[in-house]
Amino acid sequence: MTLYRTMSDLATESLRERLLVGCYTPGTRLIPSELEETLNLGRMAIREALKELIGSGLVIQKANKGICVAAPPSVIELDALFDARCALEGKTAAVSASKIDKASLAELERLYQEMEDPNKSPIEYHLINRKFHLALYQASGWRHAVVCITHMLDQVLSYFGPRAAKAELDFTPFNQEHRLILDAVHAKKTDAVHDLIVDNINRGRQFMTSLK
Repeated sequence: MTLYRTMSDLATESLRERLLVGCYTPGTRLIPSELEETLNLGRMAIREALKELIGSGLVIQKANKGICVAAPPSVIELDALFDARCALEGKTAAVSASKIDKASLAELERLYQEMEDPNKSPIEYHLINRKFHLALYQASGWRHAVVCITHMLDQVLSYFGPRAAKAELDFTPFNQEHRLILDAVHAKKTDAVHDLIVDNINRGRQFMTSLK
């Protein structure tokens, strides 16, 4: 079933993606009237999107300056975020594996096929990877956990976005792990899903923390 999406939802997704790919440098003011033209969306939807993104930590409200792009995490903070991801995503994925339905499995397979495309750029790959992980975790029904995970994934990608143009990424080992994760989810092997997700996150940690 296709979920109804409001103009605010569309504005949030569009602006989030522009932030994650590094379209705006930290400290850049985000002015609704200018974003209205850039995104071709209404100002009210833009304002609602900015409120949502303040909650995610991707933008911040500054006194006398308005809403600005937040700085990404430092390498040390990034490593701590990966620790938290391992703990929360591993458990959430295991619950998802025990509850997931056919429609969600089909969506995971579709996203997996997208990640198999060798022509994807590193930032495109990571944006699809984000969708893959969130699609898996949403099957858990753990709404609060998914909100926390979403924010952590966004912070990790905000670190990667400005470095993406210089990044060299071999998708193969990541995709091999995604295939193993999917197979374990199909088989409802919850312990295996937990361990494979943690391994996949740690591979991402090694890649991200190696970037300069």
